[in-house]
Amino acid sequence: MSGKNIGGRSSDMKEVLLHIGIHKTGSSSIQESLKGYADQTTRSASFQEVNHSIPMTTIFSKNRYDYHIWRKLGLSRSEVEGKRAEYLDILEKDISDNRHERLIISGEDMSTLYEEEKRDLISFFRTHGLNVRVFTFVRDPQDFAASSIQEHIKGGAKSLPKISTRYRVRLDEFRKGLPADCLIVRDFQKTISEFGDISTGFAKIVGLDIKSPVRANESLSSAATKLIYRLNKLPINTFGSRQRVGARSRVMALLANEFRQEDGGRLDRNMLSMALSPAENDEISYLNSEFGIAYPKVSEAEDVQGVEEYLDDLSDLDVSRLHKIAHLIGAPVETSDSIDNLLISIYMRALISGGLRLEDADMLRDLAMRMEISADFDLSDAYKLMLLARRARPDGPLILKKVEQYEHRLAERRGRS
Repeated sequence: MSGKNIGGRSSDMKEVLLHIGIHKTGSSSIQESLKGYADQTTRSASFQEVNHSIPMTTIFSKNRYDYHIWRKLGLSRSEVEGKRAEYLDILEKDISDNRHERLIISGEDMSTLYEEEKRDLISFFRTHGLNVRVFTFVRDPQDFAASSIQEHIKGGAKSLPKISTRYRVRLDEFRKGLPADCLIVRDFQKTISEFGDISTGFAKIVGLDIKSPVRANESLSSAATKLIYRLNKLPINTFGSRQRVGARSRVMALLANEFRQEDGGRLDRNMLSMALSPAENDEISYLNSEFGIAYPKVSEAEDVQGVEEYLDDLSDLDVSRLHKIAHLIGAPVETSDSIDNLLISIYMRALISGGLRLEDADMLRDLAMRMEISADFDLSDAYKLMLLARRARPDGPLILKKVEQYEHRLAERRGRS
């Protein structure tokens, strides 16, 4: 590994427990319950982030500069290296804590490290004299598919990949590199059935005293998921700066709150499972043979395109509720606005409320110019965006020229009406 020397030194800490997810198995709830946790023998890592995926991936992944978290925030290589140095310093202090015997680190992205990186991860702790134990939940691939697709969409996906749990890739290096009793694999749904919720189940299994279980994240409704997917496909960049990401998060929260599952409908689990690759049956066999966990085989009739068409279908959407969101945040919209126009207006209003930056001017200008020649948008929509571009860059010559052109054309149109 490159960077700061991570050679060994003695520590009173005896063991590290790595909770590696897997994705879509209640990790967020477990991480919330572990935040600031400490008892007489065990403590949680003291990273500022509740999800330790971010620091652990930044420390151990050789592709840390392309990590999706930093890429979406637009961090440079030097900024990522600065983050890594900070995280590594925190980790080394944690494993030198002489008040506790066990450290818990929870981050599902540790399961996605490459084989060599997983070996580096294990070696790092062993070099410091620590026993390494790994814990993970797994779930039925059909349930995983529905949850994973939602996560892809929330993360900005414009199209869907073939879905796979990749259990062998996630687990096998730990299986080969650790004693059998140091890799604990449990079924997600059975744990909830036994203990009532996933945080309590995790705590009981690994011996923690968590008083108040944290409620699992509620899944998005069908309507909210489809609208976020539509937002992803619009010609606007909702990533690349903290302001854009913040505006995106606010819009997703507004959509999730307005279109709840009880009235926005649930996603069709059987339909979403059609995005599973037929090779998923090999993953099911792997879990059964190595860990004794059995799941039903999945259909061989993969149909990712059918899933795409299902998610693109907004024909039964109550558009008035988008108008309600627009009114709530003060977005300028018209009664006749399309779903695309409404989403763009809502996002742009959320972006403005967080403060426009100079670099936002290019995105707004280019989008306005595409809308100008598109049959799907009105010139007045392009004008609104160009005014926002002028607000972000008041002295931009092309922006000023286009504002003048739009005002002239709109005035001519009003004169003809």
